[in-house]
Amino acid sequence: MKKAFFLIFLLFASQTKAQVTYSGANVPPVFPMSYPKETPSATFQNEFGQPVGIKSFRGKVLIVNIWSTNCTQCLLELPMLDRLQREMGGPDFQVIAISSGIEAVPVIRRLFDARRLTDLRIYTDSMASYSKAAGVKGLPTTFLIDASGYERGRIRGISDWTSPKIKAQIRQLINESAANKAAAEKAQKLQKTPSPASEPPAKTGSSDFNSWFKK
Repeated sequence: MKKAFFLIFLLFASQTKAQVTYSGANVPPVFPMSYPKETPSATFQNEFGQPVGIKSFRGKVLIVNIWSTNCTQCLLELPMLDRLQREMGGPDFQVIAISSGIEAVPVIRRLFDARRLTDLRIYTDSMASYSKAAGVKGLPTTFLIDASGYERGRIRGISDWTSPKIKAQIRQLINESAANKAAAEKAQKLQKTPSPASEPPAKTGSSDFNSWFKK
């Protein structure tokens, strides 16, 4: 019962905000950055029904988008998020779009095919476990998560994922992660480097010279 109420609440909040057309006027140009916050340990599911958590993506900067097929703004965002994944996705970055509705994976797959979403993977949260743990109050909600698994910002409502400013934010976190990794590797290397062995004092040769004359 609680799950059903939570999903209805999310959909109502989404539909209320969806009355505003996407003109760019009320779209945040960047993530409002906040103090790093731990992400929930709650899991969601991949396309094959296997549980997945944010820690599974540790080492990557993430855009985690919570959406539903009944959310108009969400459907407007998906093609932009798909393009963002296509342009920037790789070993350092990934877009994770999590469906928080009750639709089965085949329904979502048909939607992806109809909208030609070729680069996003399917993730679902039909029990709303991750959404509730993350404090989602309406759809869409999108999180910016750094490579260490900490939330660095969130946007409630639609955003322009083609924005150069948002891409710059993502690159900044990727560069920050690379710098932290390099510093950690350097520190580890210094710890493993053995200290040079102390050398014995150099002989002056005087004792050998005197002993030679004693013979």
